Amino acid sequence: MTDRRLVAAVAVVVVAVVAVVAGASVVGVFDGSPADDTSPNESAVGDGTERTVALVTGDDNRVQAVATDNQSIRGESDLPPGTEVEVRVTSTGSQPWARAETVTVRENGTFAATVNLSPAAWNETFQTSVVYAENGTELANVTGAIVADEYASTNPAVAIGPMREAVVRVDATSNESVVGTTDLPQGTVLEVEARRSGLTPFLKEFETTVDAEGTFVGTMNFSEVDENRTFRATVSYAENGTELADPLGVVTVPDS
Repeated sequence: MTDRRLVAAVAVVVVAVVAVVAGASVVGVFDGSPADDTSPNESAVGDGTERTVALVTGDDNRVQAVATDNQSIRGESDLPPGTEVEVRVTSTGSQPWARAETVTVRENGTFAATVNLSPAAWNETFQTSVVYAENGTELANVTGAIVADEYASTNPAVAIGPMREAVVRVDATSNESVVGTTDLPQGTVLEVEARRSGLTPFLKEFETTVDAEGTFVGTMNFSEVDENRTFRATVSYAENGTELADPLGVVTVPDS
């Protein structure tokens, strides 16, 4: 069973280039020095609310990328839709390079940055961080690696949420939205299950298709499930049942 999950992060840096157009994603510039804070992926905003941000990684808990000029770096969060975040990527090798792009969080909490990683060498490592575009407050940071095209295509990164502290958390409602991100091709059909065994078993499932942004989504009915019941969330190819991700999940009480 392949273990693929969202992994959070801590600081890094970048140099940037690119013109800024109103309403478009922009590439920023930052000093390239790592931040001292190595806190987890929960950051408080001005009102004291803790936010969770995670990046899509492979089974080695690293962001897997190809040395191309349009590599997508994806993530999931509980940030409000419309929030601008900056995705920063910087190499850790002897010939440093750095990239940064500002993107907007979508309605489902996901975000994606397209960066030029063509200067990178195969197997080179890098750091990826996510910060608030407005003030640079860090939200996530994780190590990444440049992989071969065939490796990326046969070992897709798949993440599912909403997730907090590496656990998928769903509300006990009749129409709970479950969202995932992946580097699988658009049109790939996936099967998503929430399964619990033992004395109080249940099985929830839906079939979904990966969209152009690498996102897949569906709804499940957890209204009859007691609070704090745990389950296993699995994502598989609908065609052959091959599992791509299987994080732990828990049912919570909806906010009043």
